[in-house]
Amino acid sequence: MRDLGNTTNSQLRTAHLQAAADSLGLGVLGIDTPTPNEFEAAFETAVRGGAGGIIVGPEPVFVANFPPLVAIAARYRLPTIYLDDLPVKAGGLVSYSSDVDENFRVQGRYVARILKGEKPAEIPVIQSSKMIMALNLKAAKELGIAVPQSLLVRADQIIE
Repeated sequence: MRDLGNTTNSQLRTAHLQAAADSLGLGVLGIDTPTPNEFEAAFETAVRGGAGGIIVGPEPVFVANFPPLVAIAARYRLPTIYLDDLPVKAGGLVSYSSDVDENFRVQGRYVARILKGEKPAEIPVIQSSKMIMALNLKAAKELGIAVPQSLLVRADQIIE
């Protein structure tokens, strides 16, 4: 699911997702959902399109409105991956994202360098190197998904 209100970011993410799916022989169905009122219709479209799961984008509309997304995903029995662990703690299946605490530390380093007189345009981009995966075993069980041991040992958070 994506919100094309952030067109450049959504299109770039969609292109990367499509390339990854192509390399695995999978299809991608981009569903635009700019408002919470469209969440239900998005899941209906996904089911009609034969989707095996949903990837929820990082747009603010999804982050701020994750409770209905979690409920709808459960009702439609679609495995769904989220941007952070809050939806997973609320009953969602899985999240995978950069470590928020590390992101704040990186931002702090940028601010410190700027306050010391460095020009922002001359500071190299620092990408987060730590990723966090949260996995909800109860949600997996309700979806009939057997979580392999190899995934369990990689998870940073396991919600039971």
